[in-house]
Amino acid sequence: MEQTMREHLQMIEEQQRKKDEELMQMMAEQQRKKDEEHRKMMEEQQRTLMEQQERIKEQQRTLMEQQERRMQLMAEQMREQLVEQIRQLEIIKSLIISDTFLLITITNLAEEGKLQRLLEIYQEKLIACGVWKGSAWLWRSVFRITTSNGRGVPRSLQEADLDVVFQVR
Repeated sequence: MEQTMREHLQMIEEQQRKKDEELMQMMAEQQRKKDEEHRKMMEEQQRTLMEQQERIKEQQRTLMEQQERRMQLMAEQMREQLVEQIRQLEIIKSLIISDTFLLITITNLAEEGKLQRLLEIYQEKLIACGVWKGSAWLWRSVFRITTSNGRGVPRSLQEADLDVVFQVR
């Protein structure tokens, strides 16, 4: 009986050992699966993070390119504006020169007593061309100045006429 008991105990120990081994193997397998899942999850997170970083870099490149294009466009527009302003200043300069020449001519003609008839002819031509409205103030002012002292000579071209010319423009 003692032998049977020993055999029975050995058999129980053997079964317990097998159960322990199976349990250990099962736990090891579960841990391996968890580790594998964790590794895959980490790889997926890393891949997702890399993709996000790549998208961000691409967006930054696109924004930089757009900003550069905007800056170039602004520079081009500023250059065009400066060119236009220079052109307008040159036109103004030529108008000032021609207006100054016109005033000198008016003064000379007024001194010679020929201004009144010249102004009348010029007014007729402006009316015929349909331009009289824009120049009317200037010429009315010139008529008023040249006829005010009774001799047809301007009172003071330096003080009045230049103001009139620049205001008309």
